[in-house]
Parts: sequence; structure tokens; C-alpha cells
Amino acid sequence: MIYHGEPLDLMPTLDLAETYPLLECTLSLTHPIDVARLKTAIATTQTVVPQVLGRYNLRWNRF
Repeated sequence: MIYHGEPLDLMPTLDLAETYPLLECTLSLTHPIDVARLKTAIATTQTVVPQVLGRYNLRWNRF
């Protein structure tokens, strides 16, 4: 599945020397993470929201 770039998607291309993310997330944990459970959660989430695994392709201006 290809999601074509929108005008706002051009924002990362303004500085070609370094691409900055439009969205950033910081996660702080108080306990060790259960990696197996995290992988299961991601696999389950991507069946409903496949965009969670999307990435921006600078060359094609697509996600």
C-alpha cells in the first residue's frame, strides 16, 4: 500500500542535509519492557492501523 505525499509532507524535504521528523515520541518506562508482548501488540495494531509501520520516502515523496 502506498500513501502519496500531501503538501505538508514536503516539510521534511526543505532541509535536504538533514531530514527532521514531523512527529516525535518519547517513552519513559519505570519497569523493563516485555519484548514479546510489545511485538504482539505491534502486530495486532498493524492489522487495524497499517500506517503505524509507514515511513517517508524522500525520493518519491510518499509514505
